[in-house]
Amino acid sequence: MTAETPEASHKQILKATGILGGAQVIEVLIRIARNKIIAVLLDPMGLGVIGLYQFKIDLVRSDTGFGLNFSAICDIAGAAGTDNRQRISQMILILRRWVWFTGLLEMVLALGLCKPLS
Repeated sequence: MTAETPEASHKQILKATGILGGAQVIEVLIRIARNKIIAVLLDPMGLGVIGLYQFKIDLVRSDTGFGLNFSAICDIAGAAGTDNRQRISQMILILRRWVWFTGLLEMVLALGLCKPLS
């Protein structure tokens, strides 16, 4: 493992922040365009109905996610900090299994509650 200079570390942080910020800007622009298209095609009431459906989707997603998106970042970053390839691959394997489990749970829950949700 090589020691980084503070300048290199700052450049890496700035680059990562720029990438994440740029992705968020693109996401906002896509949402604005999508909402405009929906409003033109379905009128504002249709946009409200789409918003209600999106809320229900987000509710099911948050109930079945178990905070995996936040804890996975911490766990994988901790494993990457050790430079132990076996531990990193083990954490990724565990994450993949949890993602499959929570995805299947979300699907079953959505199918089971499709009538009340609609």
